[in-house]
Amino acid sequence: MNDDVDGLWDNPNNWSDEDGGVGGAGVPGPGNDVYFTGSETSDCRFDAALDVASISAVAAYTGHLDAAQDDLDHAISGDLVLANPTFSMGDGAWTCSGTWDLDITTLNPGAGKLILDGTSKQWKHHSNSDNASTYYDVEIATGATISI
Repeated sequence: MNDDVDGLWDNPNNWSDEDGGVGGAGVPGPGNDVYFTGSETSDCRFDAALDVASISAVAAYTGHLDAAQDDLDHAISGDLVLANPTFSMGDGAWTCSGTWDLDITTLNPGAGKLILDGTSKQWKHHSNSDNASTYYDVEIATGATISI
């Protein structure tokens, strides 16, 4: 995510191929790993449905990952690993085929559904706040094997 633009997921000018690089790399799609690093400080609004390989946010990233304004369904074929940001899931479904690992202070789950459909994956949630560990709806899909 490039700090110089509007913070919208669906804006190709917000994305760079390298940490801290110039925008214009295009919107991440299937097969792309998405990284929110310490060189970024802007929030990211998920204004389009995500379909990516993975999403990672390091502890130094202090932005807000916001899916609550648009309430869309999102798919991650690999892992979602968030180390610090505020995360607002919204009212859409989040399907994760990899490990779902949140180590964050604030989770705003909305009324959405978390669908875990991976095999031999983990669901991890570490919380520094009482309100950061409640999900509205969780489904472990048929055939999935998830350790908690």
